[in-house]
Amino acid sequence: MEALRRRSDEESRRREDAEAELRRLAEEAAREPAAFPFPDEGAPALRPARSAPPPDEAARRRVAALRGREPDSAPSPDPALLGLAEALEADALAPRLPPPPPELRSGTLADLPAPRLLALAARQKVSGRIDVEGEASRSIHLENGRVVGATSGDPADRIEELALRFGLLTRDQHRQIATAAAALPSRRAALLLLERGFLKPTELTSLVRRRAEEVVFGVFADQAGRFRWAAAHVPSEERIALERGSLALAVEGVRRRWLAARVDEVLGGPGTLLVPAEGAPALADLGLSPEERRAVSLADGLRTLDEIVAASPLDALSTRQVLAALVLVEALRVRVLQGGRPAAAATAAIDVARIHEKLDQVRRADYFTILGLGRLCTPHEVREAAERLSAELTAARHAGLRGEGLPAALDEILTVVADAREVLADDRLRAEYLGGLGE
Repeated sequence: MEALRRRSDEESRRREDAEAELRRLAEEAAREPAAFPFPDEGAPALRPARSAPPPDEAARRRVAALRGREPDSAPSPDPALLGLAEALEADALAPRLPPPPPELRSGTLADLPAPRLLALAARQKVSGRIDVEGEASRSIHLENGRVVGATSGDPADRIEELALRFGLLTRDQHRQIATAAAALPSRRAALLLLERGFLKPTELTSLVRRRAEEVVFGVFADQAGRFRWAAAHVPSEERIALERGSLALAVEGVRRRWLAARVDEVLGGPGTLLVPAEGAPALADLGLSPEERRAVSLADGLRTLDEIVAASPLDALSTRQVLAALVLVEALRVRVLQGGRPAAAATAAIDVARIHEKLDQVRRADYFTILGLGRLCTPHEVREAAERLSAELTAARHAGLRGEGLPAALDEILTVVADAREVLADDRLRAEYLGGLGE
């Protein structure tokens, strides 16, 4: 962290030096010799004032001056300073970027998680750079809502480190290239790997793309980072055409970086109901697999979350991840949210009402009705129904309930349920019971 802070401070100082140098050069270019119609007698006539060069020509001259192209110029400045100067000139000549909506200008990833941030940027067609400060400094470049580049201050996101991790470099090759590649932008570092014969030509573009995506996914793992939008254009050396759009990246980021705890914060408990959202993005833009599409099709507002998970062709976590991702990108909407621990007061009221209803039933209804079975039920169904009721109505499960006579009511219900099981699971006793009912 200390090395990263020093590096960040050094880059800030370099940027300030570049900006100061550019301001000085711009002031010199703007100062023209004064032109007088009647010069003083004996004084040499001054040359007519030069017309100011067009903005793009002035910019080129200032950058040429920084590069030291004049024969008698001072020594060439730091290459990093030149890079910053060129980026500043490019921003000055490029069209001004309109600011995004207020919620995308600054905030925290705790309030606006990364998948929602990308989805909103895609919907609003945001252009510019989003800087994220968390465990590491990362930046995402956007054009019309689409990710076109990503940079990172985390050494683990370097192109040569990822190539080693992906098995594209051997350890010996990594040792040979690490120092030289560390000083280069990602695309130039990848070209260096290619020139050294460490990388196949067909692997160049895919490696640069994977590196940009890894930087984006790194933002998803940061829960407490702060973000800020900047009106900056993507540097040419960091520009990349990704195959995934912003919405597909948002879904993939949840798959790769979100575990059960974060998913549960979005989806709640097993009784949550999900429905398709109005104006939802096309499924083709979300990068879903056929299995994921089948799981999402179950979210029709009629099935609870646990039913969707049970019927899904995916495992439980993968199903919940894709459902949470689609809620965050506003392809699904939560119709009814059941939190991991529902409100205690509401839950207690429901349980008390059900106990009183069951008590009334055991006092007036027959055994079949009490167990919720038909006259043709099998002994297996009788035992299953009795076990379910006994588990639901134990005193231990309802120990926290407050109400007069509840323990006695539960005892009475469980006694009758046990009698019903004994009678209806035995063919001879069932026949005698039905005879007593007049059937």
